[in-house]
Amino acid sequence: MTTAARSGLFDVHGRSPLIFAADADREWLDPSTPAKEVADLARTAAVPADEFEWFQVSSAVNRVGNDGAGLAKPI
Repeated sequence: MTTAARSGLFDVHGRSPLIFAADADREWLDPSTPAKEVADLARTAAVPADEFEWFQVSSAVNRVGNDGAGLAKPI
């Protein structure tokens, strides 16, 4: 599931994964949650981009034989 990218994520890509905190994901997955509430969760309960740790990823990750800490460096 993706959503429109917000803040820092938009610089990388126009879409981002929809990631919920534990309490919101249970509500999202509960089949008894009304559709309007599910839609509201998608708009308001996503974990904000500033809570993620960002890494610069080398283009070498595109080759299955490459491995190692040097392929991703904290930003």
